[in-house]
Amino acid sequence: HGALNDLLFYPFTRAIWGAGLQHPAAGDYALSPQLARTALEKDVWETEVARRGFDIWLSTLAATGPWKVWQAALGVTRPGRAETVTSRITFFKEAVGTLFRQLHLQEGRWQNTARPQSVPTFTRYAPPPAIRIIPSNDCTGYIEGLALGWMEYRHLWTRVMFPENLAAIEYLAALPIENFYFPPDLWARIIYDFAVVYNKGERDPDAVAASLYPLYLGRLAGFWAEVDGLTAVGRAGTVAAQAVEFEELVPYLKYRWQHYLPWIDSNEKR
Repeated sequence: HGALNDLLFYPFTRAIWGAGLQHPAAGDYALSPQLARTALEKDVWETEVARRGFDIWLSTLAATGPWKVWQAALGVTRPGRAETVTSRITFFKEAVGTLFRQLHLQEGRWQNTARPQSVPTFTRYAPPPAIRIIPSNDCTGYIEGLALGWMEYRHLWTRVMFPENLAAIEYLAALPIENFYFPPDLWARIIYDFAVVYNKGERDPDAVAASLYPLYLGRLAGFWAEVDGLTAVGRAGTVAAQAVEFEELVPYLKYRWQHYLPWIDSNEKR
């Protein structure tokens, strides 16, 4: 889930909680006894957090509490077993839902978050960086996924996104594959749209999170186009630029959060 981390978990954690954790959804941790005890006392072990959202939940808990947080560079991990489309969407829905839910649970914290702080990094165990060019990636399936999502979720998206953002998606979904792009600032605004409606809307939050997946595929296609031909350092710069967009648009999130008005449509199927 490296791209999901780079495009959502990392920039969101950095912008909202002020913690520059490079991989907040990584699965390797070393916990102090105090933090472990605090985590065990939380009422999350029978929920989706324990199934697929634990990593990002634990990172958020550590980043928003009175804990000293460090990160370690361990190199690139090999991908695990192949996943089905259904399992990918299920993971996405539950992990993203866990991420979004923290906005409600810790509203007082993020409303007053100071500028992002860097997190100290251990590099002792990191292997020498490999200098290689990122190869091209066929993103046809991702772009088609966005177009199919437009047809399936368009009505729901009208309830989630600001009209300007929805119009931008309509335009992108109709682009020829060779001309496709997905601006990082648009992605940040869309994430904040969905985060607000996930917490404050009248729809099933799981349905809201699941409907974000085709939009993620579109941003993923745009991301691969941006890093095509770059080195790992260049990719890291692209990821950092995405995080900056999240940071700069936090006022947009606060505005949407504070001014959100419920919608009522008695004729619509919920």
